[in-house]
Amino acid sequence: MTEQRRNFYLTYAFSYSVGALGTTQLIPYLNSNGFDEMQKGVILSGIALVALVSQFLFGVCSDKFKKIKGYYLVTFILCTGVNVFLLMQAIHEFWIAFMLVAWIGGGARCWQGILDTWIFQVEPMKKEYPRCRAIGAVGWALGSWMAALLLSLADFKEVGLLVGGLGGIGIWFSMHCPECKRFSKAPMHFSDLKELVKNRPYLCLVATLLILFAMGCADIYLVVDKILALEGTSFHVGLKWGIQSLAEAPVFLAASKLTQKVKKSSLLLFASAMFGLRFLLYAWISNVWLLVAAALMQMITFPLAMLCSKELIDTLCDEKLKSTAQLAAMSVYMGISLFVMPILCNWLAQKTSIDFALLCVAAMSFAALGLMLLFKRFSPDQ
Repeated sequence: MTEQRRNFYLTYAFSYSVGALGTTQLIPYLNSNGFDEMQKGVILSGIALVALVSQFLFGVCSDKFKKIKGYYLVTFILCTGVNVFLLMQAIHEFWIAFMLVAWIGGGARCWQGILDTWIFQVEPMKKEYPRCRAIGAVGWALGSWMAALLLSLADFKEVGLLVGGLGGIGIWFSMHCPECKRFSKAPMHFSDLKELVKNRPYLCLVATLLILFAMGCADIYLVVDKILALEGTSFHVGLKWGIQSLAEAPVFLAASKLTQKVKKSSLLLFASAMFGLRFLLYAWISNVWLLVAAALMQMITFPLAMLCSKELIDTLCDEKLKSTAQLAAMSVYMGISLFVMPILCNWLAQKTSIDFALLCVAAMSFAALGLMLLFKRFSPDQ
């Protein structure tokens, strides 16, 4: 194994474990500090603003200045530092919690997007992307389980200490990864952004991902709330995230062969249908352990959507807009869904029930299926 590959592998392993430690227990953290459902919805929706603005900004800057490594380091270090600060103390003030959680959640989405885009800009690491994401999935699973175990034995302070320690190791390895070399030598002008707006297959793909990621956000909020409503604990929440992440690894590892045999648009169409089925199961299940086990469906939903969308965007867009296209897409489908879904999910759950809200989310998959059929019409070869 080359030093370059090793450093990227370990960067994914440690950064994703830190991300899981710091973000998967945010809802139990807010519950323990006395925030009600509506307050939690508003606090969590603040994540959207940071995710939307930061990803688009760093994507444009990356293509403009032909660099990306420094943007990853800045976002990851700030996100980790704020995470440690939050977990080391009990925050009861609404606006302080809003600002800290917004940066932790939005910053995590930002550095994940930058890290994925970084891989695509470093040759020959692009072909290692599925393996890197598989390692990241294992790291996320281990981080989720460590958080659950620590909270069953100690408190959020101990989780904060672990976030700081593992974050420092992740930063060291990422600093030894190479800067990107794949950027187009042609200058990127802000007027070039109109190419993305005119790219119909790209816009159709982003709209599909917006719906699928919105459903993924509902998984974060509604399913966790249902676990807690069924008298589950932080342990069950952490176990769910661990199983969910670990289930991604086999698909990511088999991804290169899978995408060679089946069109990426067809795989994304299949993933859209499975998202709907997944939420039907969530609504039907009334046992906390079965609800945790249902997280295994992550295997046939999120990895396929993430892998196929990354490769499709890389194929559809001009070389000088590679980073902008990837991170602008994430800015839209993450930012909008992260803003809308916490408020919508909490409102639906309060006005009706958690199960009815889950059924409403399941129905969203029909829109994703329609958009993917339209995408296949625009880009039949993909």
